[in-house]
Amino acid sequence: SDPSLMVSWKEENYLYDSGYGSTVELLDSKTFCRSQISMTTPSHQPPESSDVKKLQDHIPKSHTKKHNPRGTHLWEFIRDILLNPEKNPGLIKWEDRSEGVFRFLKSEAVAQLWGKKKNNSSMTYEKLSRAMRYYYKREILERVDGRRLVYKFGKNARGWRENEN
Repeated sequence: SDPSLMVSWKEENYLYDSGYGSTVELLDSKTFCRSQISMTTPSHQPPESSDVKKLQDHIPKSHTKKHNPRGTHLWEFIRDILLNPEKNPGLIKWEDRSEGVFRFLKSEAVAQLWGKKKNNSSMTYEKLSRAMRYYYKREILERVDGRRLVYKFGKNARGWRENEN
């Protein structure tokens, strides 16, 4: 309940990693417990930089920011199905390849496949199409007016043209 202890707790249990700008990373529970055991003496000093490095080594990899490998964004997933129809036949087809227009043939099957890739067993086409709307403002995908399940790659989508890559 002592406010000075709360400030101390906050400062000691967050690492400020200059490699990621102003990102604040919370230590995982094992590292937290180890650091608390070493901090039990009343004359605790801030950890040496080598100690901070040791603690950072124990932060799970999922907490670090990395560029997503190709195919992990929804629009790239859709593009890859279109570019490799033999891997997943009959799910999506080109309506007009030169214009980037495509149609979902089995929308729920595509949603299930995306859910499997993202480890989300409750994925539906309704959720997938909601996620696709995110790409409208970024001009990666466009809706084709008046046509259900038909979309078009926008000017910022890459890798779908036949002569591109």
